[in-house]
Amino acid sequence: VISIWLVVPWLYGLMYVFGLARNFVTATIGAVTIGVAVDYSTHMTEQVREELAIAESPIRALQHAARGTGVALAASATSSMRRWRSRMSSTRSSWLIRS
Repeated sequence: VISIWLVVPWLYGLMYVFGLARNFVTATIGAVTIGVAVDYSTHMTEQVREELAIAESPIRALQHAARGTGVALAASATSSMRRWRSRMSSTRSSWLIRS
């Protein structure tokens, strides 16, 4: 839940820093970002629960989950960020309106 509460201020904070206006596209990006955060949070929570059943301590369970699932989720998130960054820097980004 914490990650979901952090993602919206982070997203719109970066938009403010870079001088990007809010429009229908950036609102859609916000909605997609929340959806992805929910998916990632759910996946990580389930992995920690599975690890808790076999690990000797909660810290170990979190470490195992972060090493396995966490790395895959971080790689997926990184590729998504790189895709959006390349889209934002494209000269054909007519949907990107600066304020």
